[in-house]
Amino acid sequence: MELRHNVITEKTQLNGDTYRFVIAEGGSAFNSPGQLIRVHSLKGNGKKLIPVVEFDSNRYIIVFRADDEVGKELAALESGDNFAAELGIGNGFDIDAIPDECVIAGEGIGIATMLGVLRRILMLGKESKVVLCYESVEEMFLLREFIKLTATLDILTIDGSNGRQGHIDSAIFGEDYVCAWADDEVLENAAYKVKRGQFASLMHFDGEGPVYDKTAFEQ
Repeated sequence: MELRHNVITEKTQLNGDTYRFVIAEGGSAFNSPGQLIRVHSLKGNGKKLIPVVEFDSNRYIIVFRADDEVGKELAALESGDNFAAELGIGNGFDIDAIPDECVIAGEGIGIATMLGVLRRILMLGKESKVVLCYESVEEMFLLREFIKLTATLDILTIDGSNGRQGHIDSAIFGEDYVCAWADDEVLENAAYKVKRGQFASLMHFDGEGPVYDKTAFEQ
């Protein structure tokens, strides 16, 4: 896949180690939220997969954590700088397959991508309940954006600092259709609690994902 230079036009620090970049051009490389870019280290051989949150013909948006060497390199960049990455990797969420009513659930860094999914389904006149799980109150990001888009929002924290403790799987039992992004272990628990859905995880990425039918997580 072609390696291209990506120019940062906007940088926002969402919390301690979480950043949002708006990238000039390149949006035409994507067709669905949840597809990936593969960032190549500026200093060595390291690489980092990052899901795309939103895109249009003129730009695309990523949210990532500076939790490894490549992530720290990216976090040190500023608007006007560029980085090397492959674009349009893997599949994304099949927006057309989502029914008129569903649940959008995101945990950790996956929360950002689910914001893009939510915006897409709302544009099609579909309705959604939203479930978000953060590590703690201090780690919350993009919450105001979700509040603007949905009246049905369930917020959990892993440490219980926001009142309700748990992962997304504890808030979606019995739901008919769920689109979710979380770690594999959480999705494996969730797969038995919902009837249908699309699940995504970078841990599960095999070159075709990262989005799979929820049955891929049933053990």
